[in-house]
Parts: sequence; C-alpha cells; structure tokens
Amino acid sequence: TFRNAEMSVQKVIARRVAMELADGMAVNIGFGISANVPRILLEEGQHGKVTWVIEQGAVGGVPLLDFKFGCSSNADAFMPSPHQFIYFQGGGFDASLLSFLQIDRHGSVN
Repeated sequence: TFRNAEMSVQKVIARRVAMELADGMAVNIGFGISANVPRILLEEGQHGKVTWVIEQGAVGGVPLLDFKFGCSSNADAFMPSPHQFIYFQGGGFDASLLSFLQIDRHGSVN
C-alpha cells in the first residue's frame, strides 16, 4: 500500500511531469522530485502507463522513495547495474527524469 503525497510544490511539479509521459514509454528515473512521478501515476490509476527503469537495475514495478530509492516494489526484472547502463547507452529508454540541486540562469550545473 502506498500513501498519497501531501499537496506541495514538489507534488505539483511531479504531476506536471507525469502529464508529459506517453503510454508505453520506458522511463529512467532519478532521485528527488522525479522519484515522486510514479506515485502520481498510482494516484491517477495510470501506473501501467510506463515502465520505470532505475540505474541500480530495477525494471518495472513501483520505485521506492528516500533511502530505499534504487529498489522497486513488484519489479518485472532486476539487472546488474553495468548491464542497465549498457541498456541506457543503447537507447533503451524514451525519457529520463533527473533532479538537479543547483542550476544558474545560464544553465551551468554546480
């Protein structure tokens, strides 16, 4: 059982990102706000819309949050992390949702 997130700026951002995902996409997901996007799809009854792939090797299922990030509940498969990166390098995903801590107005990342 997953709890719905409380309304917050982060939830609004995650909901907006979820609206951009199309049926059948394979989506690489990172830590931070982007990790909340699967929960939004669960709330909307659209969990099966995309397949989540995580650098640590999980494919499918529901990515877990916080210190459990990198694991998935009910994953379809687990691959060794190096194999997951080969999959990524081969173009095996449609979108990547990543978070950044500091980006300035010129697009420079700290």
